[in-house]
Amino acid sequence: MDKGADICIGFDGEIEVENGKCWSEGFWDRVRNGETVSDAARNAKDGCFSQWPTGYHGVDTYEISGSYNSYLTPARYGVY
Repeated sequence: MDKGADICIGFDGEIEVENGKCWSEGFWDRVRNGETVSDAARNAKDGCFSQWPTGYHGVDTYEISGSYNSYLTPARYGVY
């Protein structure tokens, strides 16, 4: 965050591989479709619960720092 990032997201637990893939795909699809970072993370987590293996398996340990209700935009959209 001290390097100029407005938001960062990370995980505090061990993530099972298949659930990690599910979360990542779901998160980026949701962000691309206009959800906030917070909503995309939560919805991706919830979307992975019923995937094999059933359960969160670590994708529920995410933590967001910064402006978690922000939208991701391409860098060229930055403020000058």
